[in-house]
Amino acid sequence: MVENLNIMSVNVKWSKTNFPDVQVDLDGTVAAFRAQLCCLSSVPMDKMKINVKGYHLKDGDDIAKIFTAKKIEAGSKLIQVIGTAVEGEADRCKLLAKAPAKKAII
Repeated sequence: MVENLNIMSVNVKWSKTNFPDVQVDLDGTVAAFRAQLCCLSSVPMDKMKINVKGYHLKDGDDIAKIFTAKKIEAGSKLIQVIGTAVEGEADRCKLLAKAPAKKAII
């Protein structure tokens, strides 16, 4: 079995809820991480803030560089989601994650 070395398992806290062992793709985008957390918390992606040891992740950030700079290791509990859940948002995020990207037809 080949293990992807660029996947890290972290613990995420949102309000009073803990999400253990959330898989983060260190080569992925912040938007993909937001979508993943949206599915878990029902907080809309555009209303969500992700706090990593006092730093708010921005869409253009390199996740691997931020995690390295903040010394985030597997199992870290220092990732926090800030935002208010919206009913049905998790279902919408799951549908968006499954939807194939549409190519523009000219």
